[in-house]
Amino acid sequence: MNETVYLRCSGRWWRQEDTADPTRYLPVPANEFVFRDLRITSYF
Repeated sequence: MNETVYLRCSGRWWRQEDTADPTRYLPVPANEFVFRDLRITSYF
C-alpha cells in the first residue's frame, strides 16, 4: 500500500415517490452525513 492514500466519501439521497400521487415526490429532508472512525490497517 502507498504511504499516502486519498479517499473520497459521499452521501446521496434519492427522491421518493408519493404513494398517494405517483406523479409527485416527497420532500427531501435535510440530512447530515458524518464519516468518522475510519481505520485503514496494513499488515505488510
